[in-house]
Amino acid sequence: MLISVSGIVGSGKTTVANRLLDLLRAAGRDATCLRFQTLPCFTFLRSPLRTNQPARDRAAERADDVPVMRSSGYRKKTLTLIVTLTYIARFVTFRIYRLSWRSERTYVLNRYFYDLFVHYRLEGRAERFYFAALRALMPVTDVALLLVASPETIAQRRANYSREYLSALGDAYVRLRESFPELIEIRTDPGAGVESLDRIVSDYLGVHTTSTARTS
Repeated sequence: MLISVSGIVGSGKTTVANRLLDLLRAAGRDATCLRFQTLPCFTFLRSPLRTNQPARDRAAERADDVPVMRSSGYRKKTLTLIVTLTYIARFVTFRIYRLSWRSERTYVLNRYFYDLFVHYRLEGRAERFYFAALRALMPVTDVALLLVASPETIAQRRANYSREYLSALGDAYVRLRESFPELIEIRTDPGAGVESLDRIVSDYLGVHTTSTARTS
């Protein structure tokens, strides 16, 4: 079984992924948590958009999975043919890599392909066609979680990002469910999210919990 955890920087992906892992293991499930972007199957196949980044920026992105500073607003990129083909190649690579995974184990993925699509605009006919192709070919997880939090919460957790950038990117994540209705939204503001997470674990995985942990 595959469970993906997606969301804007500061939404609590690592916290929620680790919480899921604890719940599953406490229930006697064989489970593991993996960082999606650093899976071995992707080490030789990177997005062409990364090749022109300065080495310092790429190192910082690997450290936190996102650019370390945004101050000039959020601008979506163009979904081109070469980008589309690159992602299709990654889909195929991931499907092949998954064949080596144990069928009885539950894999919790910190980030997933869903997180890619918030960065692209779909204004032209060609872009919409490319997106439709990617949507049809993308491997789908058994449970797909989308973490959201208020702009104030995200800003507190990521003070080194501009409010403008976080607000625009956050809106893009919220709209992601319009294209991917299978995403299950979980709020991770302080004091929220625990009941929703436990309910999802119970409803979708058959694991009953009595947790009091927080997803901060």
